[in-house]
Amino acid sequence: MEKLPVNPNCALSGTKYCAMLNMHTCANCTVRDSENKTEIISDLDLFETLLPEGGIARLFESRDCQFCKTPVKGKRRGYAILDMAHPEPRRLQKWLFGSRMSRIGTMIPVQMGVCPKCRKRFMLMEYLPMLIPVVIGVAALFAQFAGRSIHVCAVRRVDRQRSRRGHRGQARDRWARAQLV
Repeated sequence: MEKLPVNPNCALSGTKYCAMLNMHTCANCTVRDSENKTEIISDLDLFETLLPEGGIARLFESRDCQFCKTPVKGKRRGYAILDMAHPEPRRLQKWLFGSRMSRIGTMIPVQMGVCPKCRKRFMLMEYLPMLIPVVIGVAALFAQFAGRSIHVCAVRRVDRQRSRRGHRGQARDRWARAQLV
């Protein structure tokens, strides 16, 4: 086990809470200057209870896919990185026009083993909100272009008919053009 830093001025120094923060040195510690060490200890205890049973290591060390819901799970071929969040501990956040309770109190990134089939679904779910507007935009451009090309072809046909007849039948040509528009 790695040796923890010892700081006599810190209530967390040398405890399991210092190990949970995993800062390696007191200079790197994010809570060293905090006044509310008891609140930090209670938050770390709460955080520990919110983790899955057996810790999060089993999620990425497992050889099986963590997303498969079938009895026979697929074999891990990669990792999916998700943000696991919980509303506890509640905090009061300061905003521009006052303060409000935060939606997320605890959030950690988690790597989870994923099989190719679930990875495909996960990526589709991730990129579908961006993909739908792009597909609709391309379809709209194609429809716009197709509509113009039909109109251009019809006008060329009318022009060919006019050139074959000469300038007789100009009224009929104007009527044909008016029907196209």
